[in-house]
Amino acid sequence: MTTEAEATEYLSNLLNRTLHLHTSDGRMFVGQMKCTDNERNIILAMTHEYRQPSESDIKLAAERHERSGAPGNVKVDMKKRYVGLVVVPGQYITKVELKTAHNHRSTLHRLAHTHSQQVILHNSARSSFMALRTLTRGRIACTNSVHELDILDTLTDDWDLEDPHLSSSALDLHLQCEFAAKDASAIHDILMGFITNGNYADWLCQELALRQENAVAAVKKVVELVRELQVGYMPEMGIGLNELKKRAEHVLVQLQGLNGIFQQLQTDIQMAMAEQAQKQRDAEVQEEVDAQLEKGV
Repeated sequence: MTTEAEATEYLSNLLNRTLHLHTSDGRMFVGQMKCTDNERNIILAMTHEYRQPSESDIKLAAERHERSGAPGNVKVDMKKRYVGLVVVPGQYITKVELKTAHNHRSTLHRLAHTHSQQVILHNSARSSFMALRTLTRGRIACTNSVHELDILDTLTDDWDLEDPHLSSSALDLHLQCEFAAKDASAIHDILMGFITNGNYADWLCQELALRQENAVAAVKKVVELVRELQVGYMPEMGIGLNELKKRAEHVLVQLQGLNGIFQQLQTDIQMAMAEQAQKQRDAEVQEEVDAQLEKGV
């Protein structure tokens, strides 16, 4: 059993040291734990859904610690994902309690990193200017494409639908524009998801590629339909068909350009994964330092 002075010194070092805390979806933030002399509830590690724990979160966690009734001074709730050490002024901390707290903290960190390969953009790629620029380029391309497809869809409104061939072509153009717009909108939403919540998984990249292929195929069909119409309906519909063709070709270039954007995004993600792996290694080193500190108490 340590002396009160040693325990106080340990607590002081713990409070003044910057701690790496992990959220339950794998994100990591850095903060400092503080407490008063009358309320020495030390949260060794705490995770919280979607946001950084506030002072009130920490206070509530400390209260839960008190009510949990766990043996000794170590308070653990793996379901809520926090572990702490409650020390009443004048009460000693045993080495066993410190070791137990450290073991639980290590377990908590491992849990926090269970899905670390899926969540990489918040602290690494998303904070990178190049990654944000890549994602923004993709979003702009999709937004512009959807806008142009909406215009394309309206350009057939004044066609003579009494003509069976024109009527059939107008319907085909409408459907293909709708198909392409749906896939382009879905791509935009996925890219936006990378920015807003940082979620990344291989299956999402596969979906991006498939939706891009579908959108490109639909717009190619539009271009093909317009070229066929130019053969039979020039020059009476020349200006309108030329506009249709130019707009469709512009959309096609935008959607085909997503290939390069996706490749760049993969590079950004790989860099982000490397950064996150380094952060995880740093956290493991910090745990080792903590372990050595505990052994020295």
